[in-house]
Amino acid sequence: SNLAEIQIKLYNLNFGINEKIEYMGWVNEGVLNNNHPWQSYCARFMIIRGRDVLLFETPPMSITEWLDCGVVYKLYESMLRLVKDAENVDQRQNCFLLQTSNGVSRYFSMETKQGLLDVQCAWHRSICTSMMHIKSRTFYVLFGNNQQPSNLILDWDNGFTLYDNWTNSNVWTYKFSELRGSSDDHISRLKLHFNDNGCIETKELVCQDLQSLLFCVHAFLTAKVVSVDPSYLNTEGIQQL
Repeated sequence: SNLAEIQIKLYNLNFGINEKIEYMGWVNEGVLNNNHPWQSYCARFMIIRGRDVLLFETPPMSITEWLDCGVVYKLYESMLRLVKDAENVDQRQNCFLLQTSNGVSRYFSMETKQGLLDVQCAWHRSICTSMMHIKSRTFYVLFGNNQQPSNLILDWDNGFTLYDNWTNSNVWTYKFSELRGSSDDHISRLKLHFNDNGCIETKELVCQDLQSLLFCVHAFLTAKVVSVDPSYLNTEGIQQL
């Protein structure tokens, strides 16, 4: 609504470019009832700001209430997925899932299709801004048959780089655009498939924080797509970067 847009602009006067609010409004969260085979819905006040998504029971009215938010998820450790109509759990439409790397999955419904698209676009803009600001994330991994202790570095400019901790040198580097796919065992083993001069090169890694790594890769890839999409770049927040 226009009122919400005005509130966001007023709040954003106090925030830096990397902390700006992209979305602020009510969403309906599906809550499972133990005694019934259907869901009830509870209103939540959602804010997508900077690199965080925050959920409140009532809108925050002061800085103290902002800081006391009990439900905060990092965007690069989370994923937003629109639910297809055939996958809706009940008659409610315009649904999406918020999933996190530590196994949290929350189901939401919006009143309108436009409301759903507003949340999705705000999420994408925040992901782009966040990952451009974060620049890089590093994960400890074991590489190859020798289980070589290494760091897998995800970097906005360089893509994927494997750094050997014993030799203190880079083993290989691939751009994000060269990733052709991945597969994993849902526990710790990951295969990354890269395009290497027309051939597919597979790199096998072991990472004890596999889900966080996968969610972070997804965040970087999403941000890269958004950063070159004119439909997202025509927004005030991205233009100021």
